[in-house]
Amino acid sequence: MKKILLHVCLFLVISFLIAGCSQSSENATDHINKQANFSVYFFYNPGCPWCRMVKPYIQLLKNESKNQTNELRIIMCNTGQFKNCTERAISIAKKIKLHGIPTAVVVNETNGSIEKVLFGADKVAELGELLRMHGYNVTAHYVVGGLNYTVKDCVNCHAKKGLKPPSTYSCTSCCHET
Repeated sequence: MKKILLHVCLFLVISFLIAGCSQSSENATDHINKQANFSVYFFYNPGCPWCRMVKPYIQLLKNESKNQTNELRIIMCNTGQFKNCTERAISIAKKIKLHGIPTAVVVNETNGSIEKVLFGADKVAELGELLRMHGYNVTAHYVVGGLNYTVKDCVNCHAKKGLKPPSTYSCTSCCHET
């Protein structure tokens, strides 16, 4: 028993020594300037009321993403018989087992991994916040009357009041009157 305990202790000490010696020589700041390029695949259907609610926001993000320092592509895929969908979009839909719309899928094009799947209008409305965390200069919130509102707030407000989605998500005080 003592022999086994001695071997286990020796193994642990050697493991800690090896792990301590194999630390990466890269500085933490090396990753700051190496931002990945991302693509967003937006799956929608024109007949879906929630899709119609967030589609203008996705279009706004698409327009804002032009001329960004790091490439950001937004690919829109109509799931009605997958019209106007790229092969890559169809492949991603299969990979995530697309089960509902609206859905936005954020893909890290540098390594090909799926960064995030946002399902439902509430979650898709948070896309700008996620993209801002990755360094993209896109709309994620609005200030109206000195108060800060997220796009999700606008989506929920318009839905609750039965209003059409804002055409550009340039939020006005229509929902946020005090």
